Amino acid sequence: MTPIANCKVEFAFQCPKLWSKLKKTKVSDIRFCEICSRNVHLCNSWEEIWHHAKEGNCIAIPPHDNQREHLMGEPPPSYSYPA
Repeated sequence: MTPIANCKVEFAFQCPKLWSKLKKTKVSDIRFCEICSRNVHLCNSWEEIWHHAKEGNCIAIPPHDNQREHLMGEPPPSYSYPA
């Protein structure tokens, strides 16, 4: 797997909610958003981002640089690996 270092994921919709505030599920890398009634999948690799984009799932990526929270949203279904 390719790690998401200095990741610049493009979102069709970027969610203003916080990963830390989403409802925990039985699976540690999936949380539930009670606002949109969707699961949010934590992605730790480009492969995971690509897979969930194709499935139309919302994702979260770990914070990096000066960020304190995960970035979350829905990548476009046609999302491809960065060049």
